[in-house]
Formats: sequence, C-alpha cells, structure tokens
Amino acid sequence: MELSQSLRALIKPPTIEGPPLNDQGRDQQGSGSDDESQNSNNPEDSKVEDTKLPIPNNPNDGTDPDENKKSELSRDEEDPDKSQDDKILAIWEEHKEVRAAIKSQRRIRQKTEAERIYQSLTATQKRAMELAQRKGASSVYTTLPLTKYGFSFARKRDFRDLIRMRYKLHIPDLPVECACGESYSLDHSQTCRMGGFIALRHDEPKNLFGRLASRVFRDVEIEPNLDPLSGEELDYKSANRRPDARSDVRVRGFWGNRQDAFFEFRVFNPFASSYASKSVDAMFSSASQARKREYAQRINRVNNASFTPMILASTGGTGNEMSMALKVLAEKLAEKTDEAYSQVMGDIRARFSYAIARSSLVCLRGSRSLWTNTDLIKEHNNSSSRLLMAETSRY
Repeated sequence: MELSQSLRALIKPPTIEGPPLNDQGRDQQGSGSDDESQNSNNPEDSKVEDTKLPIPNNPNDGTDPDENKKSELSRDEEDPDKSQDDKILAIWEEHKEVRAAIKSQRRIRQKTEAERIYQSLTATQKRAMELAQRKGASSVYTTLPLTKYGFSFARKRDFRDLIRMRYKLHIPDLPVECACGESYSLDHSQTCRMGGFIALRHDEPKNLFGRLASRVFRDVEIEPNLDPLSGEELDYKSANRRPDARSDVRVRGFWGNRQDAFFEFRVFNPFASSYASKSVDAMFSSASQARKREYAQRINRVNNASFTPMILASTGGTGNEMSMALKVLAEKLAEKTDEAYSQVMGDIRARFSYAIARSSLVCLRGSRSLWTNTDLIKEHNNSSSRLLMAETSRY
C-alpha cells in the first residue's frame, strides 16, 4: 500500500491547457477521431493518431477534492528521507540515554571504590589525600613539563621527593641529625628556621604575586611600611604594634575601588604536630584568622585599606581568600592579554604550585651547615670551641 502511494506520488500525468471536457464532449471527440482515422490515408496523420494524450480527470466524476488534498498531504508526510532522519534521531537519543546511564554507573563505582580505599588508609594518609584535593595542590603534577616557562625540575630526584612529600611516604637519603641539633625528618625540614629556608619559602609566592599584579595595576609595592600608630588601640594581643611594621604586598585598586589592598602571605606545614587534631579546612581557617588578628584591624583603622590573608600549604593547596584573589587577578590578566580566563587561571595556579614545590624541596634537601656529615659537624663544633677557648685564654 505504501509502495503504491509512493509510485502515484512520483508518476503524475501531464496537464493539458484548455477547458475541461464533459462526458458528451469526450464521446463526440472520440467518435470524430475514429471517423478521421478511417477516412485518412496519410502516414503522418496515423502517427499523430497513434499518440494518445491522457485525459484529465473530470471534476464532476464523483471524487472529492478534499480527499485529494488529504492524500497529497499524507504523501508529503510519508517522505522516505524525513522518516529516515526521524529513525536516526530516535536511535541517537536512545544511545545518548544509554551513554548517560553508563557514565552514571561508572561514577558510582569510582566513588564507591574511592571511599573503600579512603577508609583503609591511616590518619596521616587520609590527611594527605584531603590536602591533595585542595585548589592548586595538583597543578605541579598535571601541568606539561615546559622548561621555557619554568614548569620542570632538573633533577629526577626532585620529582620523586615531591611525590613522597605529597603522600607522606618515607624519603631515603636524609641526614640523621639536623644542623640545629634535633633529629632530621620531613616534618622538621619544613619547620626548621635554621638556614633561612622557611623565609625563602614565604618570599617565593609573595614576590610572584607582586610581579603578576604589576602587569595590570600601576601602584604595586612589595613589603610596604604600615602607617605608625598614633593613639589607636588594637583589640587583639597578637596584633602587630611595631612602628616599623610592614606588610607583604600592597596593590591600589585591586578590589575594584581606589582603596589600597594589603596582602599577607603565610605558608604552613599541614603535617606539623600542632595541626594533628585539626581538619584540613580548620587548618586553613586557623592560619587565616591568625593573620587577620595580626594585621587586619591595624590596616583597616590606620591605613584605611583592606586586608586579605594569602594562606598556602607546603603541599601546594591555597586558602579560600587566596583563591578569590587569584581569580580576580586572572580576570584582569585575561582581559588585558585577550586570552581565555581558564588558560590564565591555569597558568597562575601552576606558577604558584611550582614556586611552593621548589621552596619546599630546598627546605628538605638544602644544607643548613657547611658540613652534611654529623660527625664532621660535631668535630667542627668541638674544634671551634677549643679555638675560642684558646683565643680567650690569651687575655
């Protein structure tokens, strides 16, 4: 039935110009043509007579014109190309639903497996997993190792040490005793102030933020002096009241106004014993509140400026306030350089992640004494004391 309708739709009789003929006229025309064919002996006339033209339908033959229109519409609706497209669309939608269901089941399996693995870890390993999920903590591992941008490590030992530091694993070939006299370990290397490596770890992100801010802001200063107190009273005991107090970075108009914005950095070791009873979010919040008690009230009242604590972990994660500041900086840089915001933000996170990683490696492997051997250190200390006693005995 469908094939016959399709054939009727494709094979349409040609139309003949002129008025329609009734039944009587059609009979008369037919009889006249028969008489002429019998009386004519011309071969050309016989060729013309053999060619029979189709006769159009008579509008009075009993067919309904509305039915003809409906049949034509039905034939248009039964277009084979359109029906084929509908079938393909239906198959695509079905496959789309199947793929979505497969992805959902895969996510559920992965989440279940991750939860099982997480529950089997120790408390220290659980903290390491939580720290690895912070913003910016994995940029050093996911960024392409491009040397021309500084996104690489020259020594293969450095990358291995970073992996072990990230998950609090045993690090081989560490000294037994620190130059300060205490036993050496990963936790001690990230907190020992001897050698100035902790200050270096603090200065790396500070200088990087100042250089990036100077690209889009005109008034940028690193380690600016704070206005001295002139009778103002500060509520907190830990507030910085020194007359020579300084902040890390000052940027004018950073938060969209003409007011100065001061930024104070803090890099802490999340595996320190003082943070053992705190969660990861509580550690970042505690470090942020400590910086606010130290600087926020004085900067707000005396300098009439805003204050933002920039908190980082030695593993590379950033605090909430710093994440907001980096987003604003990325928007400004993307607008100036006409680049995608996502690319600029990824570049900024990678730069801060590599800065923290390098400074943490220096804290781990850097020499805090001229002699790395503990026996040589003891011998040097003994010889120095004997020499000092000999020098003092002269007088």
